[in-house]
Amino acid sequence: MDTEAAIGTLAAFEGAVEELGALTHSRHAPSGPCTSIRSCRGWGYNGNGQLGDGTTTNRLNPTRIGNATTWKTASAGAFHTLALRTDGTLWSWGFNLGGALGDGTTTSHSAPVQVGTAAWKSVSAGYGFSVGIRTNGTLWGWGTNPNGQLGDGTQTEHDTPTQDGGSTNWVAVSAGGSFAEALRTR
Repeated sequence: MDTEAAIGTLAAFEGAVEELGALTHSRHAPSGPCTSIRSCRGWGYNGNGQLGDGTTTNRLNPTRIGNATTWKTASAGAFHTLALRTDGTLWSWGFNLGGALGDGTTTSHSAPVQVGTAAWKSVSAGYGFSVGIRTNGTLWGWGTNPNGQLGDGTQTEHDTPTQDGGSTNWVAVSAGGSFAEALRTR
């Protein structure tokens, strides 16, 4: 390969890396990042519709999720995905185990569905549950809860986001397999 071709290949690679944006990894279901033009893409195992492309077909390459161009970030759980749009609205899709999608049902969806109208700062998908922080700094959890991973002091499932206490100084949250961790200012 000559120098000019190598530079062109490197530039194409750097452009592709830049387009990927913020990618959230899941050992179970690699789902899509939201690209710099704010489209969302998913690939990998899709048996529960967790890629969000309206099918349950596995994808070997990044596949566009709908026509929206206002995605901000995405988080892949074991079998469901959460994503925020640039206006702060929350969207979810995939297997709705215990209400993990937060839409008030336990019906699974293979395409994005909006979760309420609240504005969200960040969200994270775990194994059958979800956690998030709204723009007002409050912490919320929904989905399965056998280990108390929703943080509401119970082991009760919730199919809509349920606030954890009254603190308004939460700044980051992350869901694990069946637990969550969060950061709060003093």
